[in-house]
Amino acid sequence: MSAEMPAIDRTGDGGNTGNTRNALVVGYDGSAGAERALELAADLSDRLSASLTIARSWRPTPNPSAVVQLTEQPHSTAEDAAIASEELMRDCSAVVNKHPNLVVHYTVDAASPADLLCQISQDARMLVVGSRGLGGLAGMMLGSVSSRCLHQSASPVLVVPQRELRPAIRQRPTRIFPPDVGITPSIAEGSIVVGYDGSPHALRALREALRLAGQLSVPVAIIQTWSFDTAPEGSRWKDGYAASYPEIAHEVLLQLEQATKPITAARPQVAAQCFAVLGYPAEVLVRASESAAMMIVGSRGRGGFAGLLLGSISTQCAHRALCPVLVVR
Repeated sequence: MSAEMPAIDRTGDGGNTGNTRNALVVGYDGSAGAERALELAADLSDRLSASLTIARSWRPTPNPSAVVQLTEQPHSTAEDAAIASEELMRDCSAVVNKHPNLVVHYTVDAASPADLLCQISQDARMLVVGSRGLGGLAGMMLGSVSSRCLHQSASPVLVVPQRELRPAIRQRPTRIFPPDVGITPSIAEGSIVVGYDGSPHALRALREALRLAGQLSVPVAIIQTWSFDTAPEGSRWKDGYAASYPEIAHEVLLQLEQATKPITAARPQVAAQCFAVLGYPAEVLVRASESAAMMIVGSRGRGGFAGLLLGSISTQCAHRALCPVLVVR
C-alpha cells in the first residue's frame, strides 16, 4: 500500500512548490551520506534562490493481526505517513534552520527510494543524492539508489561523495608521461570543473557550468584531455617533422579555446580558463576534483555507445571524484 503525504512547506504557502524548474530535490534517509547531500542541497538552494524538496522513502509496517484484534484498531497508513513526515522534518531541522530564507518542502512516499526521487524531480533543476545511503554495502563507492538515479533521472543528478571512504588521490599519473607535459591541471581552488570533448552532452555540461558559476560567483575550469592518438588532425606533424608533446598540447588548447569561446563569451562575468591535459579523461578529471568545488560532466561523450544512458567517463567520475559531481543529460 502506498501513501504519499502532500509537501509540507515550513513557510506556510500550503505546499505549493512554485517553479519546479528552479527547484532542487534531495533524498534523505538519515545516513551520513544523506546528511552531506542535504547540507550541500540546502546551501545551493539558498545561494541559487531556489526552493528545496526533501524526500524520504517510507515503508508502512502493518500491525500484527493479534494487535488489531486486541485494540480493535486497524493499521492506519495515513497516521504512519504523518508520523514519517514529522520525523523527516525533525531530522532535517538542524540543517534547514541554518537557512531561514529557504523555502523547503517535505515529501514521504511508499515508493522505492530511486523511483520516488526520479518521479518528483522530473522538472527540477537538479536531483541531489549522497553517494551511499543506509543500504550501502561497506566498500562500495556508489550505492544502488544513487546509481539508479544517475541512469534513470530525467533531471541532472548531483552525487555528493563520502570523503572518508575515498582514498587520497596522489598527484601523479598511473602511467609514465613526458616530464615537460603537465598531467594535472592547476585549477583555482573552489572552481567548477567541466569535462569537454566537443560532444552535444559536453556542450550542455559547459553551459550548465557557466550558468552555475555565474550564480555562485566562482571560476570555471574547462578541461579537455588528449593523447597522441586523439590529438587534432595536423597537430602531430609540423613542417615535415613530428611535433613535440608541448606543441601538440598547445594546439589542443588553441582549438579548445576557439570551440568554447562563443559559449563563454555569452557569460563574460564568469572567469573561465581552458586546460588541455595529456591523459585518460576520468583520471585527469578525478585528479582535478581535489581542489574543485564541483565537477560537471555530460552523461555521455563522443565514445558512448548508442543506447547507453551513462558513459564510462561520467560513471567513473561519479564513483571516484572527491568533489560533488553533476551529471547533465
